[in-house]
Amino acid sequence: MLEVWTLGGGEYLVNVFNAVAAWTGGGGYRAMLQVVFVMGLAYSLFVVAFSLDWRAWLNWFIQATAIYMMLLVPTVTVKVTDRIDPGLAPSVVANVPLGLGVMASFTSQLGDWMTETAETVFVMPAALQMNTKGVIYGARLMEKAQTFEISDPVFAANMDEHFKQCVFYDILLGFKDMRDITSSNNIWASVGPGSPSRAQKWIERTGYGTTDSYVIRCDDAYNRLNGQWTAEIDQSLLPFARATYPKLAEAAAVARLKTDIPQVASAMHGTSTDPYAYLQQVSTMSAFMAARESFSDAAWDAYAAQRADAQARNTYTSIAQQAMTWVPLLGIVLQVVFYAMFPVIFPLFLFPRTGISTLKGYATGFFYLASWGPLYVILHMFVMNRAASAYAAVAPQGMTLLVGNGIEAVNNDIATVAGFLMMSVPFLAAGMARGAMAIAGHATSMLAPAQSAAEAAAVERTTGNYAYGNESFQNLTSNMRQSNKWDDRAAYASGFASSSFMHPDGVVESSFAGGINAFDTRGAISNLAYTPTRTAGFSADMRQVLSEGEGRVESTKQTASQAWSATAITSTELMESATKLALSSTENGSSFNNSVSRMNDISRGITNSIQKQFGLSEADSQRIARAGIMSADGTLSGGGYAGGSIPGVLGAQAKADIAARIVSQHTLDTGETITADEALRRLSDHVFRETNTSQVRSARDDYVKQTSSVSDQTTRGLSERLGMNISDARSASLEASQTEETYARLSRDFSESQNRGYTLNQNETQEFVEWSQQELLKPENAMVEASGWHPRKGIPRTETQRQAQDYMLQRFMDRRVEQAREELGIAVPDHLDRALEGPSITTGAGVRAWGEQGASGIRAMAPDVNVRASSRNLEVAGEVDRGIGEGSARIMNTGLQLDNEVSDAERRAGVLGDAVDKRSHQSLGRTLPIVSPLIDGAEERFGAAKEWVEDKLEGIGIGGGGMPGPVQTPLPRSGAGYRSYSPQREQYGTGGVVGELQQSSAAWAARGGSPVNIGDISLRGGGDIRGHDTHEIGQQVDVRPFRSDGRNEPTTWQSQSYDRQQTRDYVRFMKERNPGMTVLFNDPVLIREGLTRPYRGHDNHMHLDFSRRR
Repeated sequence: MLEVWTLGGGEYLVNVFNAVAAWTGGGGYRAMLQVVFVMGLAYSLFVVAFSLDWRAWLNWFIQATAIYMMLLVPTVTVKVTDRIDPGLAPSVVANVPLGLGVMASFTSQLGDWMTETAETVFVMPAALQMNTKGVIYGARLMEKAQTFEISDPVFAANMDEHFKQCVFYDILLGFKDMRDITSSNNIWASVGPGSPSRAQKWIERTGYGTTDSYVIRCDDAYNRLNGQWTAEIDQSLLPFARATYPKLAEAAAVARLKTDIPQVASAMHGTSTDPYAYLQQVSTMSAFMAARESFSDAAWDAYAAQRADAQARNTYTSIAQQAMTWVPLLGIVLQVVFYAMFPVIFPLFLFPRTGISTLKGYATGFFYLASWGPLYVILHMFVMNRAASAYAAVAPQGMTLLVGNGIEAVNNDIATVAGFLMMSVPFLAAGMARGAMAIAGHATSMLAPAQSAAEAAAVERTTGNYAYGNESFQNLTSNMRQSNKWDDRAAYASGFASSSFMHPDGVVESSFAGGINAFDTRGAISNLAYTPTRTAGFSADMRQVLSEGEGRVESTKQTASQAWSATAITSTELMESATKLALSSTENGSSFNNSVSRMNDISRGITNSIQKQFGLSEADSQRIARAGIMSADGTLSGGGYAGGSIPGVLGAQAKADIAARIVSQHTLDTGETITADEALRRLSDHVFRETNTSQVRSARDDYVKQTSSVSDQTTRGLSERLGMNISDARSASLEASQTEETYARLSRDFSESQNRGYTLNQNETQEFVEWSQQELLKPENAMVEASGWHPRKGIPRTETQRQAQDYMLQRFMDRRVEQAREELGIAVPDHLDRALEGPSITTGAGVRAWGEQGASGIRAMAPDVNVRASSRNLEVAGEVDRGIGEGSARIMNTGLQLDNEVSDAERRAGVLGDAVDKRSHQSLGRTLPIVSPLIDGAEERFGAAKEWVEDKLEGIGIGGGGMPGPVQTPLPRSGAGYRSYSPQREQYGTGGVVGELQQSSAAWAARGGSPVNIGDISLRGGGDIRGHDTHEIGQQVDVRPFRSDGRNEPTTWQSQSYDRQQTRDYVRFMKERNPGMTVLFNDPVLIREGLTRPYRGHDNHMHLDFSRRR
């Protein structure tokens, strides 16, 4: 076993050795070396080819093989020993390559031996040795001890008061000698025992967080403070020791501090002391100096003479502080990197010509690192001896007030020199490896900061331009000129950054650090000598305008309501006319009949949904549904029904009745009370949602197309009139909405202006300035311009100018009122284009005569036909009826025959597909001719037994379940809340299942869910259905997952259109209604939630099994 020694960082070396052992012991690393060997062979062959040195490849082979077999293949066990952390564990690493282990062990042991031997030669106390305490530990401990202070604020306050009120007055009155106090190594004993003729304020604790103060004599205060010293030092020593030795436990840190301070102080000052006396002396000196600073002002020291020394000291101190932190860390990092790079750099050892030199350079690096330890010892010895000499010269008797500044200077000097020398350790080690001239170069660089500082100080002293504390960064000054400016006021600005930008219109935009933007328009607004305000007359005018505007709003709303009423009536008449026409024999066309049938089905579905969700009567629901289907668009969803169509269709009283019924039904269902407007809004939203699906839009477009092209004039006329009515209603609704919005805006602005005592703000003042400037350019205002008035003028000079100003202000205010009238559509022209004339007829008889004359003219333009008797040809009509009937019968027979053929072909294909699927999924036993009948017989008997057990269980009341019954009930193609996507022949189920599907879909739609898309259920009468393992008893239903767009189109749980949340809600909804029901669907999220089960082929649809329903 080889041993590797280190000073710190042992855990990193253990990790590196483990990593190297893992790297080099793996097969991948050996494979890489094989590639390197091939590359080395190729390289050696190139060398032989170009240099004609046949020994090159042989030398390479011997060299590479020897290096590989000697440095990498053999392994050793390495133990890491850390001088700083003796308890390092685990510290033993096996399977380390021999080359790395030998070099690391040899060089580290060599460096450790040299370090330990050097410390033995340079005899020092145990507390100052580098191996046990670290580099320049003594000087750093002395420097740290100077910062010790009593942490108790009450004791510190009493101490400060004692020095100010007792000790300093003793010195001033001659009772104490200042020289004795400043030269004493026990200041506290020298300032005692206190004068009984003077007093001080004394603070005493009365409880946790509370104190009391009173006046006592100085001698009493001295005795009290003297009795508290030991306890206060013990109390403050714990945090001080923790900060001094952060890696030690609290008790160990305090014990080490108490042990080391006397030894270090004895070595430095040459006098023995105990830790309490030393720390008491330090604390007393700090308190004495703090009291002196607050007792009198100190004089300023000369600055220029000490500039060079101060700058050099600051430079060295900065370098020293950096070196104390990262130079020891750099040594550990370099050592770890050298060890870790062994497997990385090892392939380079195997190349011809350069392999040996690379190996030598790598080995030299180990010796370079090994030389750091002895260098540390030498520098440590030098610095500590210098520190001891300096401390002995400055303070031969220990710490006193007289030598306090000198000790601080010694600490600074030692820290500076030690730090810079530590920073030079890497370069000194490299310099010794390269030669003496390299060290000379490093010495020159060490003196460079002092030389630069001296030059800068000399320039400042010569020119008299001193720079002290000024900061400049990327300054740019251009084209600036100032003169005769006096400003001697103090100004302070601080805070976060801000920026400003001036826009072309003069507005300044300011951005602040908190993310707020502010706009300042003062620079872009005129500031006149007068400010126009809104007078009482202006307010009265605005009230009159708003009153007229309210009437205008009600008028437009009434017009829109009448337009929607006409639209609803026309749409109802059109549907009734088209239905009659489709049932008659006069208009026979499959497209027209299908279109009418689809619209009637949709109307019935929406009627039923309105009835079920809102509890309205069938007549009201049908009229609302028909009007909504024919006129639904975006203008109705936001209140078209509530404020337009519903009153028009049902009247104001019916509107109130509907709202009352909806409110009552909602309160009964949920216990929640809503307003009438909210009830009508919900009805409006529901009808809009139901009448704007893709299915309804398609049916409506086809219906309009078919009804507008039929031969029946009545139906075609109603269709054309409905289109015009819808257009007029939409225009009226838009006009009413815009008028109401304008009225609300103007009313709100005027109300706010009155509540706040509103006056024309600065923006309107600028508008007045711009308006008056434009008006002055018009010819009709020549007299105003001739008066000499202009908005830029201040106070009018003449009466004419004052009148011109009042005239322009009044016109501007009147213009504001007229603008409001124009926006509300109630503006009255100043004069008419032509004169108005009244009607020439002034009596009732004249009006009746004028009406009869108009009716006669209309009758004269109509054709002369007899509508009292039938004028059609009965023979032709009968022949047409027979032809239509025979053609219809032939078409129906042919269609039924084709449907039977298709069904028979699908049945045969399904049987064949089931046989193939069954065959492909059979086990090996079922494919054997002899074994297969045995298996079938066993299954037949097992099935019979199962049926017998189920019959018995059902007989005693614990079997069965589900919704049994004959599979004879078809599911309608669509209904409230659902749609179909499978053929009708595959949507037969039991009566219970079909009824549940209809009821649950309606309830789901009432909750706001999208329509349910239902697929395969079962064939009529049950039995196998192609493509399914089940669906034989009418109790299994396929349902598509919900899409986010609500379409009846396929989707899977992986698709972007898949709506997982609505699918989850629907499954929960169905399971709550049907306990025991199972759902097969492959959404992994729903499977984890326990809502569905996985099954092959169920990515794009859900399988609802009602057979287990309880």
